[in-house]
Amino acid sequence: MTPIPETCGSRRYNGCRPPKCSGGRGCVSCWQIFRGSIIAYKLLRRRANGTLGPLFIDRKLVIEPGEVYWAQTVPTKGFAVRHGFHCTSKPVAPHLSPKGRVWCKVEISGITPYARPEAQGGLWYTADRMRVLEVLS
Repeated sequence: MTPIPETCGSRRYNGCRPPKCSGGRGCVSCWQIFRGSIIAYKLLRRRANGTLGPLFIDRKLVIEPGEVYWAQTVPTKGFAVRHGFHCTSKPVAPHLSPKGRVWCKVEISGITPYARPEAQGGLWYTADRMRVLEVLS
């Protein structure tokens, strides 16, 4: 049995342990996880310093465009525990305020689709892995 290599050492990879992982930007092993991926949209918070972050769960996480992120389960008081990055099939979520937030085009894999009411944006996905491709607004 081959021992599991050390993690990338960066929180953004959330414990990524692929073989031959060089860590950081451009790690070929980390990018290969996106085979069979889809394009979706995610509403992120834009902080006063310009960084991006999640709306509610794991709010301290800084999300950098182009980096690979692995979902973690982070129990948060007042919210149901749901694993994965929550994304939509189109940049629409009428039930969420756009104030201080931006839509991002993301590449996701390891997805589970959910049919939601149109008042909540319609088709949603939870994803195990995500990469921000572009900030739209």
